[in-house]
Amino acid sequence: MWTDGKGPGWWERPYPVYDEDGHRVHSFYRDMWHGMGKATLAALDAAIDKIGEPKQIIITGFSMGGGVSILSFTEILEHIRKTYGSASSLPQTWASDDSLGNLIQHITFAAVAAGDRGHYTLLNRLYVRHGIRAWDFMNHRDWTQHIHHFAFRSWRGYRYILPEAVVGHFRADFGDQGHLILGYLKAAEWMLENGTDQVKCAWKYE
Repeated sequence: MWTDGKGPGWWERPYPVYDEDGHRVHSFYRDMWHGMGKATLAALDAAIDKIGEPKQIIITGFSMGGGVSILSFTEILEHIRKTYGSASSLPQTWASDDSLGNLIQHITFAAVAAGDRGHYTLLNRLYVRHGIRAWDFMNHRDWTQHIHHFAFRSWRGYRYILPEAVVGHFRADFGDQGHLILGYLKAAEWMLENGTDQVKCAWKYE
């Protein structure tokens, strides 16, 4: 799944890619964020200009989009802090470090792993430092949980497994491999209406 970088020549060998802290990251998702990051941050600024004081900013993604959100999270958070928050020359109360836990959430659905243990450790520390909710929801029948690159199989935030009591209502919407986005949408709507008591926590970072 394009985990490693590669030169243009067919004869060139793939090579692992690392972030600025020396941690291995998913090459494709990193390149995707580099390609869309500037436009994404501009769209965020435009939305904030229109809203004034946002109540929530949710960084999210499904499947491969979840992988992109993992590699974009730190940059988006720092953009908010430096443009509007405690690290800004004109800090605003709604974006202060003390408010980030209520302002920002990182919610993904069946996110494909995008960083190694070192990268995830830094992310987890950011979540804890600012009290940010970082949740990933995974259908217990979703086949993608078995194909994550070995180097990236680590713990990030909280992962919640959606049992049959939740996903069984929408088996056709999830598809044969348990991974279609419509199924996740309907499961999320179901949990919003019926609660999350059935959901099982696979892991949590502490």
